Amino acid sequence: GLMAMASPAFAQRRTQTPTVDVGELMQAGPLGDMVLGKADAPVTIVEYASLTCGHCANFHTTILPDLKKKYIETGKAKLVFREFALNQLDAAVYMLTRCTLNADGKAEGADSSRYFALLGVFFEKQRDWAFGNNPLEAVTAITRQAGMTQAQFEACLNNQAILDGLNAIRDRAVNTFNVESTPTFFINGRRVLGAQPAAEFEKIGYQAIWHGQKGFNGVAIISRSALEDVRRGLPGDRMAALDEAPRRTNARLYDGANPLSALDFPAKTALLA
Repeated sequence: GLMAMASPAFAQRRTQTPTVDVGELMQAGPLGDMVLGKADAPVTIVEYASLTCGHCANFHTTILPDLKKKYIETGKAKLVFREFALNQLDAAVYMLTRCTLNADGKAEGADSSRYFALLGVFFEKQRDWAFGNNPLEAVTAITRQAGMTQAQFEACLNNQAILDGLNAIRDRAVNTFNVESTPTFFINGRRVLGAQPAAEFEKIGYQAIWHGQKGFNGVAIISRSALEDVRRGLPGDRMAALDEAPRRTNARLYDGANPLSALDFPAKTALLA
């Protein structure tokens, strides 16, 4: 049961590499991944978060809405959310959130909208249930509003398989990807610590596109609209580098169905390779 939950081994600090293997990172745990956005989005943001973490709540309530509107809902990025329980209350609330999918808490074939809706409520009301005088009462009230009965509530918290699955997600994050704090993000495999401003996610996301998107015999590609978004967000020194790109790289601009030489366009529309 929940009382048997093991604590992550944080005592011995590990070397944190700036990037991790994307193929390994994208292997889902036993419960499956919770994903916001289109499967073929060019930028993948993997988030490891705790429901009792204040910085995680800040990201979900003040930063994520803007990222969703600009990038996730437009198909430019997707968010893979992974539960990283820091304590028993954390684990219990994650179990209840997983049970909005189905009785076994697995993502496959389930409607994730209820999961993310309840997740959002728990982050929004974090102070009430995580730091209040009666966490059980507050959590129960929130799940009632989500349509969970008392019988479902109790059955969920006694589901050892869901707890084991959540522990597996956290333990793999610690042991394989050296996650030591929440929130920790990986943007196309690049590690980002903490609830950074939206602009930082945008910058790193576009860098990931520049260096990670490959097509047409390995030449880097990018859409015209995404490229213009890149340019608008660049500081002056990076803008100058972007404008010099055609003269020093074998870049291509992908426009519609055909790859076109960067030299066919004004210097300002070239891709920084």
